[in-house]
Amino acid sequence: MDIRWRAGALDRLLDEDHSAVVGALAELLGRLGWEVRVEVTYSVFGERGSYDIMAWDPTTLTLLVIEVKTDLASAEATLRKLDEKTRLAPKIARETFGWNARSTVRLLVMPDLSTLRRRIDRRASVFDRALPDRGHAVRRWLRAPSGPIAGLWFLLSYAMAIRGRRAGWLGAELG
Repeated sequence: MDIRWRAGALDRLLDEDHSAVVGALAELLGRLGWEVRVEVTYSVFGERGSYDIMAWDPTTLTLLVIEVKTDLASAEATLRKLDEKTRLAPKIARETFGWNARSTVRLLVMPDLSTLRRRIDRRASVFDRALPDRGHAVRRWLRAPSGPIAGLWFLLSYAMAIRGRRAGWLGAELG
């Protein structure tokens, strides 16, 4: 089924939300000292797509793979694609940017909206196993990466921005 609304207006609306989250997250990671690349494309042995965010911490040689979702249609498809991207990331980062990762970690990031939290809660048995780290643990790890992490992070800044309280979101996000 293909849903159409006002000659592409729906696509633009969805892309605007996604871009807002990616942009806020890229800014946050940059302020924390990560090297950040967005929309990095790949095609390896028939697997193809793009990374919403690929980030690099040169001090720990950690590669961070981030999938951003502003809606959750399929838990299975989301987690399967994130697994694919994480598995291929060291090769792509090395060949594209010269980053030789000692470790590769993954995050699923979503805006902190009650609808998305309810959707995750309904699939908690799956998400808790695939992405057990949350909130404070993710923020702490991003500030000082150490060891493995597989997390789900609800990004407060996006929710604050759409409610008109953009000022001060970085401090709130890291607090």
